[in-house]
Amino acid sequence: MDPMKITEHVMRFQKAAFCNAMVMNSFFQEQTMKMTNLFLDQNIWIPETGKEILKHWVEFYSNSLEHRRSCKQTLDDSFKKVEDFIMGVAKHQRAHADSAYELNNYILSLLKTDVVDE
Repeated sequence: MDPMKITEHVMRFQKAAFCNAMVMNSFFQEQTMKMTNLFLDQNIWIPETGKEILKHWVEFYSNSLEHRRSCKQTLDDSFKKVEDFIMGVAKHQRAHADSAYELNNYILSLLKTDVVDE
């Protein structure tokens, strides 16, 4: 198999693994926020100062969602740059392979011609 194809497959796998990890992380964070809010709403034995502290924590936690989106966008852009680089290298290698193939055919054609002595 072509090394560039292997590299391309590895990059696709890494990107898919990263995206799946981000989705799962988001899911767990959202569920934790929902559970915390539900816990605060249903328990009357927690003092108001404790509820305020936990609500600030949940608010801070929800602000991290925007940072996560920003991080994901930055990493998506980075994956795109790496993919473009790999595709550029592959294109460059194919161009050189084609010219090497043409050169090889030219040399073989020269070797096949009969040399005429003068």
